[in-house]
Amino acid sequence: MRPTAIVVMFGFNEGGEPWQLVQQARLAATLDLLERCISSQWDRVIFCSNRPELLSVNGLPLERVQAVTEPFHFGRELQLLIRRCRLEDFGVLYLGGGLPLLGPGTLEKVRTFVCSTEGGALANNIHSCDFAGWGPGEALLHAAAPDTDNDLAWQLRRIGLEAWELPRSAETLFDVDTPADLLLLSLSNELGPRLRALLHAANLDSSRVRATLEVLRDFERTVLCYGRLSHHAWAYFAQHVACQTRIFSEERGMRASGRLARGEVRSLLGFAAEAMSWSGLFAALCELAHALIIDTRVLMAHFRRWPRAEDRFYSDLLMPEHIGDPWLRELTEAAAACPVPVLLGGHCLVSGGLYLLADAVGPKELPRS
Repeated sequence: MRPTAIVVMFGFNEGGEPWQLVQQARLAATLDLLERCISSQWDRVIFCSNRPELLSVNGLPLERVQAVTEPFHFGRELQLLIRRCRLEDFGVLYLGGGLPLLGPGTLEKVRTFVCSTEGGALANNIHSCDFAGWGPGEALLHAAAPDTDNDLAWQLRRIGLEAWELPRSAETLFDVDTPADLLLLSLSNELGPRLRALLHAANLDSSRVRATLEVLRDFERTVLCYGRLSHHAWAYFAQHVACQTRIFSEERGMRASGRLARGEVRSLLGFAAEAMSWSGLFAALCELAHALIIDTRVLMAHFRRWPRAEDRFYSDLLMPEHIGDPWLRELTEAAAACPVPVLLGGHCLVSGGLYLLADAVGPKELPRS
């Protein structure tokens, strides 16, 4: 049985209001998560950041490590940390910031795995992970340094580690990356105290989430989901909602496979938008469904456009008046003009977000004949 370590990596960046809100929410979720580790048997908890002094948890022996790669590179930083903190013989759990629903039972399951495995990895999603545990820690030193944490489990698998996934659920898949994720968290009763207080103070308008939920509870209506949906997510979602579903799944693993970096992403909805314009596309989608759940990052990748974070986040909030990028402003204006509720966001919206929405539907009554 080897010793075990949790490694949390968190980068603080300057940005506008929605960017700062997401960063604060991720930090609050991280603090809540680490507090759940106080009574556990992890031997070490390490926080690596460009601002390590910003994190403090009473009762937890936390090691703060200053990030050294400049510009920051996730994979190289993590490999350097394995060496700097002498974790070669440890079972390691990497956690990204912003996992608001991850509970102590799952953390203990991962700890048990990493302290005994020889050449194994356990992640929430092999193709796009938010957290991953493996042993021994030195295995990562033989992998290609991944650009982002999404590729971590994929790269461990590539060097021969046998990789498993945890059961998929809102708990294991929900990750705070965008304001859309914060809107969805209004449906959860499992938030830690810091994140709950932050969201209460932010007073975000969750009316579109509530309106979408009403569609999901109605046997006579239809929801359309688009983006990087796994078959696990849409099967769970379709089984738990009352409404009819239209599912369009495209470009899963576009980051991990390198298609995004190489400009190879292609989207059916992207081609439709080229032919019809954004207003024409959203008008057509509204003919198909009474609510729309759209992973816009696939569309951005299709058009080889990646606007700055503030613009992406204002788009998720359907606030086109604050968006500087004309292309994204036009897309957002078309979505905001829809007569049906529209949720825009990134990968979490159509992964952990679908689980959270499905769980919030509750018991369904059979329609009356």
